Formats: sequence, structure tokens, C-alpha cells
Amino acid sequence: MTPQRAGQIATHLRRLRGFRVIDPLTYAVAETLLFRLRRAGHDLARGSYDAIARLAGVGRTKAKSAVRQLGELGIITKATHRLLVRWGWNKCLTASRQDANTYEFTAASTEVAGRPTFTRESKKESLLNKKSPAGAPKHDHLTAALANLGAAIAARGRSTANINNPIGWGSTGRRDSSI
Repeated sequence: MTPQRAGQIATHLRRLRGFRVIDPLTYAVAETLLFRLRRAGHDLARGSYDAIARLAGVGRTKAKSAVRQLGELGIITKATHRLLVRWGWNKCLTASRQDANTYEFTAASTEVAGRPTFTRESKKESLLNKKSPAGAPKHDHLTAALANLGAAIAARGRSTANINNPIGWGSTGRRDSSI
């Protein structure tokens, strides 16, 4: 990776932080991956969550969630590595252990020209879409309730005078018999 490319990625990360798509701690983790864990001239950054947390000045849980968020945004891709370890009296037993993860910055995150495509509204919309069931339009229950309310008002044939008095009480304090 060239220094210009690293600068483009850093500029993109600063823009995402400025638009509050990522928080400052996630930005610190991304900067740590980009400038402290990546060797000069190489595309891959390699480090454990403990090393990322220590170098970025955040907790281990925040480092894990920041890496996950950067992956969801398409800024990095993460690859896990497993090691086979021989152990025992004569090294005849083997066990699998996880080695440090490898992170690669993707090209798609910096190819947008000018401002990033994320805004506060688009982030909120994506969160709403994430929480809604698959295939269901968002706010479906609200739309259905308003449609039912409109149908009930139309079926009763209420006049505009009764809109200010929706429960049918007259000005005398007695129930209006016309409703």
C-alpha cells in the first residue's frame, strides 16, 4: 500500500467520523489498524484484539465491536487464522489454537468521490430496516392502524363538527344520542 493510498483511507475515516457514522473510539481503532499494526508497504494489518485495544487506548470489547462495525461498513475485511500445536509427552497430541487475525483495507470504501454516502438519516434508516422482520415494510403496524382508523371514521359518517368532540359528549355534559 502506498502512502497516498493510506492517506486516502485516513481521509475517508475522518469524513465518516465527522458525519458521525463511526464514533471516535472506532476511529481510533481504525487508525491503529492503518498506521500502527500495518507494516510499511504492506496491505495487511495483523494483530490480536488485545494488541488493538492496547494501542488504540480502548477496551477489548470496544476493539471487537469497532472491528465488527468497520467490517459491516465495508472498510476492512477480517480473516482468522488457526494453528495446529503439538503437545504432550512426545509431541504426539495436536490441538488447534487461534492465531492473530489479519485485516485488509478494502478498495470500495475510498472510491467514493467527495463526501461519503452515509448521513445520519441513512444510518437511522438502515438501523430501522435491520430491526424490522425480513420482508416486512417498516412501520407496517402504524400504517395498518391509521388505515383502520380512517375506515372506522368513514364508516361512522362523522361530520367535521364531531372531530373536535370525538367521543360524542355534548356541550351539556350528556352523551349525544346521534352517535
